[in-house]
Amino acid sequence: MNSLHHHPMARLALALLAFAPSPAVAQSTVALAPGDDVRVAWFEQSPTFTAFRVVRIESFDVVRSDENQLLGRRGQKVFLIDPGALRTVQRRIGTKPVSAPEVVLGSGAGFALGFLVGALGASANGSGDVANAGLSSGVLLGAPLGAFVAWVASRSRGIYEDVEVHRLGLSRR
Repeated sequence: MNSLHHHPMARLALALLAFAPSPAVAQSTVALAPGDDVRVAWFEQSPTFTAFRVVRIESFDVVRSDENQLLGRRGQKVFLIDPGALRTVQRRIGTKPVSAPEVVLGSGAGFALGFLVGALGASANGSGDVANAGLSSGVLLGAPLGAFVAWVASRSRGIYEDVEVHRLGLSRR
């Protein structure tokens, strides 16, 4: 068990980090609509005798938001959040571009995988030219895998804007 979670100051620091404002996040003036992709932080329902409230952060698509609840869905999972438990709501407005090191890393991984597959295939067939087979298949797999890693990296990092809780149509209790 990690002792960091049992130390009161560490718990306080983690809680403060979870709620620190992000300078790269814009402020929204538009209320949430069904279909919006959001990242929400809210307090979990817990027994009243606990000293700390558990914060949960999830990303999902908004199904409905009104004064009584925020309803969202991600895959088969449904999230029903009480407005009084909401901490932050952020709407996804785009994606961050991929960086050059990620493309280089993906290309290198593709080349290494291709070289290994080519070399193993050539040695299994009894071909004496293992290095050439490895190099050619490494070059063939390097670029596509680099592009795939870049695509996955760019899709997984969103740009978010803050949505004020009162703009959701939700009343905070």
